[in-house]
Amino acid sequence: MRLSCDYRYQPLREKSVVWNSLRPHMQLHSWEEIYANWQSDAHKYYWMQHELLVGPEVPPNKVPPTA
Repeated sequence: MRLSCDYRYQPLREKSVVWNSLRPHMQLHSWEEIYANWQSDAHKYYWMQHELLVGPEVPPNKVPPTA
């Protein structure tokens, strides 16, 4: 078995994000299902506290290289 993680960050000053980057991985569960048993609401939907410019979904083959 293999387990790998991919963490991506961008500076908060770069407010533009694509909608699919805010969805749960593989959309197997909704955010409501994921958050159902959390004891605190403090970190739920953390991205909503920022004024992000959310754009449409971008297919992986249409994402321009960053390097």
